[in-house]
Amino acid sequence: MTRGIKASQRGRPVFVMLASFSKIEYGHPEAQWPTHFGVRPPNECPDRADIIQAMADAEQNPDRKQYLMQAKQVDPNDVPSIEIVK
Repeated sequence: MTRGIKASQRGRPVFVMLASFSKIEYGHPEAQWPTHFGVRPPNECPDRADIIQAMADAEQNPDRKQYLMQAKQVDPNDVPSIEIVK
């Protein structure tokens, strides 16, 4: 089974993906990806505004610092529309 997804922003495609799925086959664990140890769960990660603020605090170039502070004001919930392609 193959599924596709296309994400658009302001009417232009910004992401296209096709994924193929097959039935589960037992006895082949070597095909699985290893667990990533040391990776924090999402609820323990700093939020977007804190990351951008830290980047701005470390930036020496005033133009880049201003750009980062403007990026910090962008609403992360303003996500592109997603169209399911079958």
